[in-house]
Amino acid sequence: MLSFFIIILMVLGSFLGAWGMFLVKRAAHGMTFKEMLQKGDLWWGLILTGVSTIVYMMVLRQVELSVAYPFAALTYLWTTGFSVKYLGEKMNRWKWLGLAGIMVGVSLIGLGS
Repeated sequence: MLSFFIIILMVLGSFLGAWGMFLVKRAAHGMTFKEMLQKGDLWWGLILTGVSTIVYMMVLRQVELSVAYPFAALTYLWTTGFSVKYLGEKMNRWKWLGLAGIMVGVSLIGLGS
């Protein structure tokens, strides 16, 4: 069974990775590469993505990859939420069904560990 601390770290890692990619997307929207390099969002996004990787390294020291990596799929949930809320992206039933499948899969893997 996974410890509560490890589960929190995996959720935190997925959240930070998703927020980092959201910031990179926000920096890239309608910008040239040179303009992107001057935006704080790009740099914060890259930093958060790096921190997410470090968090996952901490998790992988204690959990099998076959258990930890599927939890990284939670990043899809966070990313979708950020995209809908902050970027105005639209969802349809297929996207909702796909996210539900991810949630079921992650839950089953967590229960099986």
